[in-house]
Formats: sequence, structure tokens, C-alpha cells
Amino acid sequence: MNCKCEYCNKLSDFLRDSEQSQIEIKAAEHYRNHMESTNRSQSLDLTSKKIRVGNRYALRFFKTTASYERALKRYEDDLKLLAKFESV
Repeated sequence: MNCKCEYCNKLSDFLRDSEQSQIEIKAAEHYRNHMESTNRSQSLDLTSKKIRVGNRYALRFFKTTASYERALKRYEDDLKLLAKFESV
């Protein structure tokens, strides 16, 4: 991740942890917006949901397999193209 703030570091640690599938990060609105913006701009394999924790809000992030699925689709498309060239 490009940003090295406290919240983005938590997201980075979460992404590196293969055992964890979700994380809840309590933060003020400004930082929640920052984390969501970072997630979108860097196309991280995360989805987020704003949740209420007591009288404050947090973001719950969930890992996805979006980049894997895109790579798998590209691989399958490449195999189809290769099969067309081999049949010529």
C-alpha cells in the first residue's frame, strides 16, 4: 500500500495474514473515508461495510478473491485463444 498511516498499516497487516478473513477497524469518519478510498484506488481484494459499535462507527473489511478470479478468467481466455491458433 502507498499510504503508511496507522489505519493503512492495519489493512496491510490484515492482507498479509492468511488466517484472518475479516477485520473491524474503529475510526473517525475521515479515516474511514480514507481507508475506503485507498481500497478503491489500489484495487485491493477487500470489501467493506460500515457498522455501528456502541456510539461509534467502524469499518468491517472482508477479503475477496477478485484478483484471483480476474487472473483465472484471463488464463481461461488465453487458453481458448491458444486453442484457436493451434487448430489453424
